Amino acid sequence: MKLIDLLVQELPKRGGWPEGFQVICSHGNGHIYAHSHSGKVSGRHLNIYGCQGQSVTLEQYEAALAAAQQPVWDGEGLPPVGCECEAKYRDATNAEWFFFRCVGVDCGVAFGWAGKDAVTLDKGRYEFRPFRSEADNKRAIGVTALAKAGGNVDFEYGRKTIDGELSSPGWYELYDKIAAGEVAGIRIE
Repeated sequence: MKLIDLLVQELPKRGGWPEGFQVICSHGNGHIYAHSHSGKVSGRHLNIYGCQGQSVTLEQYEAALAAAQQPVWDGEGLPPVGCECEAKYRDATNAEWFFFRCVGVDCGVAFGWAGKDAVTLDKGRYEFRPFRSEADNKRAIGVTALAKAGGNVDFEYGRKTIDGELSSPGWYELYDKIAAGEVAGIRIE
């Protein structure tokens, strides 16, 4: 675990960032100390142990703590202000997902940036999704490949039925069982 992640996890439980200190460092022995910018070697031991040879400033900690406290958007509805996600035009069959950074939301419209272009995207014509991790992308490719190989040529990863359930859930379950090693003789690399 990185020092910044450890501090975001532990410092709020211990009263927050120590007053009067600007930097927190982990030393070679795994002990974590708070230091002032005066360059003094001595500091306050925080009784936290972890990674070695890293340092975090107060500004870095505050930014990471604020980011950790942001609610996680699940892809439903319009993205919240400050969210970076993907968007796609609903009415075109060959529409591609593109990067979108939301800077405002009002009356069912998301205002923001698509690359360097200012855009307004309404929820009736565009769909939005959070960025996917590499593992999520690998799963999407695998589930889609299984579905298409199984004859479901119209399969679209993540598509939901009108009642909010995943369309064709069996393909997701099969992929997850293969990935977990529960299907003998088949392996996902």
